[in-house]
Amino acid sequence: MAKTYKASLRVRFSELDLYGHVHHAEYLRYLEWARMEYLKQAGVSFVELMGKDIYIVVVNAVLNFNSPARYDEELIISGVIEEIGTTSLTMKQRIEERKTKRNILEAQFTFVFLNKERKKIPVPKRILRLSPQK
Repeated sequence: MAKTYKASLRVRFSELDLYGHVHHAEYLRYLEWARMEYLKQAGVSFVELMGKDIYIVVVNAVLNFNSPARYDEELIISGVIEEIGTTSLTMKQRIEERKTKRNILEAQFTFVFLNKERKKIPVPKRILRLSPQK
């Protein structure tokens, strides 16, 4: 079973829309930030991968919005790698409000690994060790 990671953040006023909810585009930033935190927690340096001309590119994103997040709420973002293929991986993420455990959002992303010529390459060994089959 793959390891689930967690990261938390507090909603800032500048992230709200006119209705007082977190603007939908902000969730993509939250989820990306949390994925970078996951890589750090797993001992994988995104900067190091880029230095080796290895790029992780989103090719599919599905977001299901369940409840709006509001100013000053603390959000817990969890995620797990669901599947690792030859040149890609799929990750599920979830955002919930810390105190109430209210389900804010569920998302699924598919990524491919590319070289500097933007050609698909095999998933790096450092990422393979995060496989859910382990």
